[in-house]
Amino acid sequence: METVEGNSRVSPRYRRIPSTPKVWNNESQHSDFDQEIFFDSLASLELKKRNRVLELGVPPTTYLPYLFEQAQELKYFCLDTVKERIAEAKIIHKDLFKTEKVLFSHYDGKQIDYVKNFFDRILVLNDICFWKDPKAILDELYRILQPGGVCIISFFEAEYFNDVSEQPYPVNVFDIATFAKLVSISSFNSLDIQTKSVSPNH
Repeated sequence: METVEGNSRVSPRYRRIPSTPKVWNNESQHSDFDQEIFFDSLASLELKKRNRVLELGVPPTTYLPYLFEQAQELKYFCLDTVKERIAEAKIIHKDLFKTEKVLFSHYDGKQIDYVKNFFDRILVLNDICFWKDPKAILDELYRILQPGGVCIISFFEAEYFNDVSEQPYPVNVFDIATFAKLVSISSFNSLDIQTKSVSPNH
């Protein structure tokens, strides 16, 4: 673990999960990695009763019910830049949607339309790789995160994307140094990096 301390009113934690090189468009391998990232990152969120949780990027379909098992009276908000994914998520999670426990919304990938200090927890699962302006998004996450809140950002290191040309959207790749530099020029000034290797036989 590598920790960079700062005098921020918020001390978010960022998670990165490196892997052995894999082909991006292999759906079975990608699914295994997504599952490992999700459960590891969710545990790090340390969800509490009545937390407001924001996730950037629509999650895999089977994971959301599990999130609601972690604490009572959670409110879950999800933002995505692709309207089709939002529409699909509303159909898949229609039962949760009816209870008003979840809200899926579209955003432009730069500005997040929530008031300052609105969220207790923020979760980003590899979505950072698709941000057009990573610093702008980090600054927005800082603005909407409550003092003492937790922000978890998980992503694969650069070697995972050994064929980014096959990805239908532009991809930003990060390693520890690149990510730490990005955080250092953002509003956040406290960084906790934890690493984890993924087995080659996944």
